[in-house]
Amino acid sequence: MRFLRDDLERRIVRLAIPALGTLAVERWLGRRAVYNLLGYLPLALATLLFPALGLAGLWGAQLTWMTMRAWVNARRWHALAARDFT
Repeated sequence: MRFLRDDLERRIVRLAIPALGTLAVERWLGRRAVYNLLGYLPLALATLLFPALGLAGLWGAQLTWMTMRAWVNARRWHALAARDFT
């Protein structure tokens, strides 16, 4: 009976350890999502306050959001790559 419990414990640990790492990454990404909004909000608010900007304002706001997100994720990747792959 002890064998079954040990096997079950090993399986649980094998599943739990990657999940804990995933949760840490998700928390980091959640915090960085706020920084991504810093690039998006000025243009989104400008489009809201000045409707004449129209679709170009919305596309510009979307472009800044995607660019900011790519920049933040690239910085994260370079930091991880420098630490893990050297």
